[in-house]
Amino acid sequence: MEVPINETFAGIPSGTGSNFNSIYAQEILAEYGMNLGDFNIMHVMPSELEWNGAAAWGQKPGTVTAFRDQYADHVHIQVHEVGHNFGFGHSGFDGDGYGDHSCSMGGGQAASDDGPAMCFNGVKSFYTDW
Repeated sequence: MEVPINETFAGIPSGTGSNFNSIYAQEILAEYGMNLGDFNIMHVMPSELEWNGAAAWGQKPGTVTAFRDQYADHVHIQVHEVGHNFGFGHSGFDGDGYGDHSCSMGGGQAASDDGPAMCFNGVKSFYTDW
């Protein structure tokens, strides 16, 4: 659903922007007898928000993710943020919080729209019973 927002986003935190978006989305859904809490939410929002250097974020655990508009179609970023929704933290190695390059919750992924071809490491897959 596209949600029109009549707020100025420049410089406000991305979390505040997603809150505006949720309020307006709930108003639209209420017209149809639906509730925002019944859905997993992917906010795609302008880069003018304050992102603190992040491409996106996901609730941990939760049902909400938020993406800078230019990163919303990057599958590896989507997988990483949904991993936070599952309750996963970042995958580190050797003192680097993102150092596990065998897992989408680690770092080092190429910033492209279709790569890399990876999912969660063995520990996280075991946790989800996959």
